[in-house]
Amino acid sequence: MNAVSVPVTVKMRLGWDGGSVNAPELAKRLEQEGAAGFCVHGRTGRQGYSGRADWQAVGAVVRAVSVPVTANGDIFSMRDLERCLSVVGAAMGMIGRAAMGNPFVFAGEEPDIPRRMEAAKRHFALLVLDKGEKTACLEMRRHLAWHIRGLPYAAHYRREVSSLSTAEDFEKLLRRIARETGGSG
Repeated sequence: MNAVSVPVTVKMRLGWDGGSVNAPELAKRLEQEGAAGFCVHGRTGRQGYSGRADWQAVGAVVRAVSVPVTANGDIFSMRDLERCLSVVGAAMGMIGRAAMGNPFVFAGEEPDIPRRMEAAKRHFALLVLDKGEKTACLEMRRHLAWHIRGLPYAAHYRREVSSLSTAEDFEKLLRRIARETGGSG
């Protein structure tokens, strides 16, 4: 880390499994080598995204180092973020999966279906501008599943989206989803 002229931060988990939680010790060593900060996910590698994030264990990393630590794991709302920071004592918190298809999470809002579909349309339009229609269509297949999470008939729409291949197809589907799930369309 001292070999580069820019700050290097480290994203890490608590350890490989429950028997090898070594994040505080590893963070100390990495700080000695020049790490400028850490983002610590409160689960082990073996846990993946199952179980609950251990915010207390993230707090142990905060107490072990003198550089900023960002807490991550089980932060799905601004209220969760506030609770996590109060438990962990971290400098910051990171919202991960909760932001997928839900940019409103950062404003603490719970948008209605038409606003969610407008966000999906804008997301798709930006993908088209950035990557072209073909790549945007392929990528939006995955992203749309996040945008429609929790909506009525979401499983049906997820199956349908896998066959879409044009911007026009996506726009029609988004209008239909809004119409069929109680939005205006």
